[in-house]
Amino acid sequence: VKLSSEINAAPNLKIVADRRAVLQILLNVLSNAVKFSKAGGQVKIDLLERENHCLIKITDDGIGIPANK
Repeated sequence: VKLSSEINAAPNLKIVADRRAVLQILLNVLSNAVKFSKAGGQVKIDLLERENHCLIKITDDGIGIPANK
């Protein structure tokens, strides 16, 4: 499946976390984003600084999760 991707990160962003846990979570979420997106779709990752924490936002144009789930 051919997808486009975009990564936006706040400059000089530093994250203090369990590296393995964060990588596993990101791999799982990104895998699902790619798996459920159609050819030509887009996966976007935003790393944003919010007060004393980091917000990792992953969006795609896949089928999504029903509101009742």
